[in-house]
Amino acid sequence: MNQVLQEYNREKKERERIHKEEKKIMLLQQKMENLESREKAFLKTINTGEYSGTTDSSMDVAELTVYNIENLFQICKSKQKLESLALMYGITAWKHENGQIHFTFDPYIRGQHKGAYIIRMMPNQGKMNLLGHSLPHAVPVHKLYAKYTEDASKDSSKTLATFLDTSFRWSQGIKSEKSNIYSN
Repeated sequence: MNQVLQEYNREKKERERIHKEEKKIMLLQQKMENLESREKAFLKTINTGEYSGTTDSSMDVAELTVYNIENLFQICKSKQKLESLALMYGITAWKHENGQIHFTFDPYIRGQHKGAYIIRMMPNQGKMNLLGHSLPHAVPVHKLYAKYTEDASKDSSKTLATFLDTSFRWSQGIKSEKSNIYSN
């Protein structure tokens, strides 16, 4: 009889331990869901440009993981690079409701505006898919894009910036060449 009671006691303790562990797992899952929803909301405010720099008082800084912080840092860094491209080269990006991003080029040759050109892209799994463009036919956009997709294993923000910069320089060079031919 003593062995039966000991066995019963052991099983009871094991069930209690399992129940406690299940509660811990449920709490951790709930915490992870909360963090993911906060991260999505934070990314949405960054992407829409509504981020004011104020922190949410309900957000516990201790809950942020190193991965979350590095991920947010990389997103902000990529956005800064795109902003600097817009200021330095006349390339601007417009995000439309359907998710497409239109990169607009405004080349100036000899102080004269030579049209606005557009490259339409759609973000998909960490890279940008080319949907179309209005660049001059002499610009080898598809070859440049193939090179961009080749380099997709590298930092996508750097390769995208290189693709846009190279496309812009090609269009600017072709317009400049036409301008020189017609001015002589």
